[in-house]
Amino acid sequence: MKTLAHLALFVSALASSSLGAAGCATESDSGPAGANSSLSRQSFCAKTVCEKIHDDCMSYLDECFGQCYGMGPEFAYQCVSVCNNYQCTPCTVNECDEHGYKFEIVAPPDPKVSDACGRYEAKAAQCGADTSRIICDRFSRLERPEAAAAYDCYASLPCGSEGSSCEPPATDWGTNFCLALNATCGFFDMGCTVEQMAELDLAAAWLKDDVRAEAMRCLEEPLCSDVSRCTTAWFETVFP
Repeated sequence: MKTLAHLALFVSALASSSLGAAGCATESDSGPAGANSSLSRQSFCAKTVCEKIHDDCMSYLDECFGQCYGMGPEFAYQCVSVCNNYQCTPCTVNECDEHGYKFEIVAPPDPKVSDACGRYEAKAAQCGADTSRIICDRFSRLERPEAAAAYDCYASLPCGSEGSSCEPPATDWGTNFCLALNATCGFFDMGCTVEQMAELDLAAAWLKDDVRAEAMRCLEEPLCSDVSRCTTAWFETVFP
């Protein structure tokens, strides 16, 4: 079936990337892309300017005291005194510095996909396979109606079969998404490898059009740091 191990690495790379200057757009509840969207998206202020200044100051003090502990006794006391005299500057700027994003699956389950996925899960359990990643309720909310036929195909195979013949035809969505990501923020080399593009091409074949559209909509955010956080939130929701 759809094994997406490399996507976890992609999400990790997105989350840790340094993608542009600090700052953010006005806080908003973006809502779904359309009235019938399977996903609802909310944006919120994850960190204010003052919170960032405070965090940076505390990091400096931690580093300062850390260096003192590595000194000999004749210098350590003087070093600690210097660190103790450092004062974090009071801040009154309440503007947002970092936006956060959250996606919620709002579509109801597709009963045909859910039932077919259940038959596949039962067959996988019968064959002794790990079924912890087969989450039929989630799949039936995010996947295309054609997924039902793929699951029934899997369920009909003998134990130990490879199963690629059951998969929906690969798309070029993953390739296009990664190229658009690179064109938008230029961090192609920070996670979206050729292998991951191919895996996304396969994974996207299962997803509804509106689910894929939400990932593309993340690329419209004004800052690359926002693009990164939005895209990461989408991946963590769709491919947990």
